[in-house]
Amino acid sequence: IYAKLFSAGPTQFARTAGMRLPNGEYDVAGATEFLHRLDQLYPGINRYAREIERTALQNLASSGEAFIRSPRTNRKYVADRNKLYPLLNHSIQGEAGEILKLKIVQMDAAGLGPYMTLPVHDEINLDVPNEDVKDVLHTLRNTLNDGTLLSVPLTWSVATGHRWGSLTEV
Repeated sequence: IYAKLFSAGPTQFARTAGMRLPNGEYDVAGATEFLHRLDQLYPGINRYAREIERTALQNLASSGEAFIRSPRTNRKYVADRNKLYPLLNHSIQGEAGEILKLKIVQMDAAGLGPYMTLPVHDEINLDVPNEDVKDVLHTLRNTLNDGTLLSVPLTWSVATGHRWGSLTEV
């Protein structure tokens, strides 16, 4: 989907997705069909991308700089010269990072601060004594899962274990 969001055509999409025909050539027809079906199933993707571009172009016309702002924090994301498509990534990744930080603050306010050890990309690692795991899991679910923050429910998965490489989703 990222290839689509970054305006990849069917050939680039097939290459990125590893879509090949039995003879080894890229399956451009299959990629075209997939992209068409994606547009039908999720028309909001194109609407969102066009809205980002429209906003950036309006800002370029009024201020001389193509940019968008985060709806959550008002942070300004500026486009590289003649490249508006990265603004879509800034919007998606930037908001995801903002939400992660917001949830970290909410976890601390819910009393989980002493257990939090490290945020890693889109994860929050905690070190919890065995006797507290059940209560912490309950608090995590109540804090992280959120039906009001976005237009779709925000859900998080939780995994436990003694080592990062051997976690079990709960």
